[in-house]
Amino acid sequence: MGILIPLNSLSVNTHTVIFNEFCTNTFGTYMSNNEKSINNVVHLHDTLLSHETTERLEYVSLLGAFQWLPGSVIYWDRKLLHASDNFLRNNVTEKTALVLFTNS
Repeated sequence: MGILIPLNSLSVNTHTVIFNEFCTNTFGTYMSNNEKSINNVVHLHDTLLSHETTERLEYVSLLGAFQWLPGSVIYWDRKLLHASDNFLRNNVTEKTALVLFTNS
């Protein structure tokens, strides 16, 4: 599991974006071995994922985009691809969180 606990005391306009696709190596290798997703997230390029290329966004589909709320916990299967949003675009210059990764 991947477990993220935001340590902000006020709401911050930032998200952790989790995709439906599993990857246990590099994303380049993932792209070489997989087809583009029919339900891809290119539509999120202008909002959450403007720091990624549209080509890379064609390979993933959205499981969820989870806002960093005070007192929240965000968790996912760590084999799932995930990313931060482009928080710099929202004038967020620093994020603080406790991040844990477990092994089974």
